[in-house]
Amino acid sequence: EIQISEEDPVLERLALAVALELAEPLLLFKSKSEYVDPIKRYEHYEQAYLAGELDPMFSQFTVWELRNAINSNAPDDELTWGRESLRNYRPDIVISDNPQWRYCQIVRTDVAYKTPDWYTSPHSHDQILSGGGKCGPRAWYGRFSCKTFGIPTWGCRQPGHAAMTRWTSQGWMTCLGGGFHKSYWEGQGGLDF
Repeated sequence: EIQISEEDPVLERLALAVALELAEPLLLFKSKSEYVDPIKRYEHYEQAYLAGELDPMFSQFTVWELRNAINSNAPDDELTWGRESLRNYRPDIVISDNPQWRYCQIVRTDVAYKTPDWYTSPHSHDQILSGGGKCGPRAWYGRFSCKTFGIPTWGCRQPGHAAMTRWTSQGWMTCLGGGFHKSYWEGQGGLDF
């Protein structure tokens, strides 16, 4: 049973976001039979938030924004690894004053644009960082990097391309591709988003 602190309203919104977003099971990254556990996902983000590991804006997000922050298909331990490794390896990206590229700049600097080298199974996000990838894996890693810090993202496809969008303090922005007018995802056009 989840105990929610009445002193911090973001935790109530987080619980609602997890319940709504994960009411339909979400397969883990590259898995055919393992799913994100909603209770553990709530606890993961609650603990990260209370430990001060998430973006400072996390506490201000609406339920809808939180749904787009917690819906990563990465296992919780991989989300923790993503936060810790980025803070240790590229702290400059974590504290960047560029809201569009904070957290996901690592794709542009450290994820080689090449055929991915999946060296073990099941596949994991750390393999993208070390083994590279073309537009799809790079967009996956960019979304992963943002979500590890509790930043909402919206996957997007573009003609012949995969990209990503993310929340910023200046509004939603596209990364790794064209603008919203070229984007779509799960039957929704970017300008409708």
